[in-house]
Formats: sequence, structure tokens, C-alpha cells
Amino acid sequence: METEEIVFPGAGVQLSGSVTCPDAATACPGVVLLGGSGPSDRHNDGFFDALRTHLASAGVAVLAYDKRGAGQSAGAWATATVDDLAHDAAAAVAALQAHPRVAAGAVGVLGHSEGGWVALRLCARMGTPRHLIVNSCPAVSFAESEASALTTAGADPGAAAALLQQLTAAARNGCGYQQGQQIIAAYQHEPWYPLLSAGGFTLDSTTWAQLTAWGDYDPFDDLIQLKTPTLAIFGENDPLVPVRTSVERYQDTAARAARSQQTLVFPGAGHRLQVSTGLAPGYLTRLSTWCQEQGTAAAPKQT
Repeated sequence: METEEIVFPGAGVQLSGSVTCPDAATACPGVVLLGGSGPSDRHNDGFFDALRTHLASAGVAVLAYDKRGAGQSAGAWATATVDDLAHDAAAAVAALQAHPRVAAGAVGVLGHSEGGWVALRLCARMGTPRHLIVNSCPAVSFAESEASALTTAGADPGAAAALLQQLTAAARNGCGYQQGQQIIAAYQHEPWYPLLSAGGFTLDSTTWAQLTAWGDYDPFDDLIQLKTPTLAIFGENDPLVPVRTSVERYQDTAARAARSQQTLVFPGAGHRLQVSTGLAPGYLTRLSTWCQEQGTAAAPKQT
């Protein structure tokens, strides 16, 4: 396999990434990797490195890039909306489609966690990728997902939901992050309050900007419009995603949209599909098999 560095224009920003191609004589299928929340780069803390190595060895070209404001890409990630990031993702798909060693009609996208929401917006509203893989991506709203994560960590479900409603309302109304800190401080007598800081649920100007950008996001409209063939993957023990509810909503919206979809839940796996011995058995193979199958389906018929 061979890796090359590329730069390409996103939505008003210059983006940087890497394309890894397999050793193949003919044009191969490809997939663009979209990282999760925060300043995720092309490596995504090593998670994307494992995916890239396996996929390229299985005959699939991979483009992984630094989110705007992360790594070598320009811009700011904290204030980026789902539409900003979806336009960036569309540019990445176009860059991989234009690669001389890639079959343009066989390029899909894999979105991990928040990146799955970006991929949903891309596929539902822009329609450029051949296929979609959503990896540990909630099918519930941003607020419901955050409240679920707090509940899983031990918070009272009603209080967690109320806290997120208050925070998103304050962000929507243009309040500063200091107001958000006051909202959180009002819960300091709750027995689960220490879980907030222990779980990294704290507020500063950067996280408040992200909450302002994402607080009202709900994937339902994108899911109900989505026609792209979809592989939805979850880890059974994911502490950040309401897995059962998400699976039900993916399946329900697939039926309503007449969408071709497969949904997989890997036993014992976490948010990055990890188990005690590494990645869940069969996970990587399922990714490469899906990409190859979708690439074959996209290939023009011989006459």
C-alpha cells in the first residue's frame, strides 16, 4: 500500500489529509473517514490508523483528513455546524473520487460518532457517496445523546434530561458559557454531581461554542430522507450512545425511507468497537466486505 499527503478546499477552509491506496492494478473502491467530536485529526487517536491499514490491505482506498481547526487543516472546529462539516466531507469525497487509482462511482463514507451525524447530513442532503457506514452514531438528538451518556454514568435520568434542556436553551438564547456554568453548579448537591467533572462534562468557551453549534441538532430529518445504502454499527457496551434506542430508530427510518440497510451490534464492544483484546472480532472484516460489496454494485456492467 502507498500513502500520500493531500490538501483540498473545504467549505471556505483548506483541509489536509492522507490517501492510502492498495497495491492494485485497477481502480479500486474507496471510503472517506469522518472523525468524532472535538479536534479530531486523520488518526483519531489511532482508531483510524487501524481502519486504514486493514481497508487498504483489503483493496479499499482510504482518505482520512484533519477536521477543520485540527492537525494541519485551517479553520475552527468548535463553531462548525453540521452543515459546515458536511460540506467539508463532500469536498473530501470529491477529492477521493478524483484520485486516478480510485473508482469514482465506488466511494463511500464512514462517520464515527459525531462524524456519523455529519455523514448523515452529507448523504441525505447532498447524495454524493455511494454508500454510508455510521459507526457508533446515535440516532437520537444531541441533547438526548448527552443525557443518555450522563444517565449511563450514574446520573438521575430526569435530572440529566433537565440539565441538557437548560443548557441547550441557554446556548440557543445567546447566553455566555458562564451562564452554563451556573446551570451546572445548581446541581452540585445531587449525589451524581461529581460524575460531571469525572466524565469530562465541564464548560469553557470552547465547549460552549460547540454546544451552541450542535445543541439543537436531531438526526431524524436526515434519517427519514436518507436513501443511501447504509451499514449501522454499534458496540453493545457503548457508554456514550443509547444503543437499543438508536438501533430501533435506524431500523424504523430505514423502513419508512425504503432504505437498504444493515444494522450490527458487536457483543461486549465499546464506543470505538474495542473489547479487552483489541477491536471486536469480525469488525474490520465487516467494514472491508461492505466497502467491496458496495464497490462491486457500483461498477458498470460489462456488455
